[in-house]
Amino acid sequence: MAIEIFSGTFFSGIVLPFLLIFTVVFAILIKSSILSARPDINAIVALAFGLLVIGVPAAIGVITKIIPVIAVFVVIILSWMLLMGFIGTTEAGVLTKGLKTTLNIIISIAVVAAIVWATGLLDTFQAGPMFGEVVNYAILIAAMIAVIAIITSPPAAPAKS
Repeated sequence: MAIEIFSGTFFSGIVLPFLLIFTVVFAILIKSSILSARPDINAIVALAFGLLVIGVPAAIGVITKIIPVIAVFVVIILSWMLLMGFIGTTEAGVLTKGLKTTLNIIISIAVVAAIVWATGLLDTFQAGPMFGEVVNYAILIAAMIAVIAIITSPPAAPAKS
């Protein structure tokens, strides 16, 4: 009985996307105090955003398609961070600058790839006649940027003994 309720289209297509949008918008409004410090005004604005989103079927489709992917990303990232903490790659409980940069790059690429997949742009892009050439040029440009970043980065300070 409970599994049927949670897998129904009303719950997964209306309730969950509304709660997600409402919660995220409300949290952003409270944290940033863009509109007001009063939670009732922020709740009304978040409610409006949530209702607007569930009124657009395309937005609901993207949200319901991308949420499982994001949940898997979160589990992978948390597991990775736990492993890094266990093997001692952090300084006083804080990730080092290099690990933060690497993690930010990986997460950014993964989020962009998930959005491109969820919106259907990947199929459109792959159907193009020059897909292989575009990928090759993108890899070449990324490698050039990486080499330039490595060359222009300041030298590491020598270790003091």
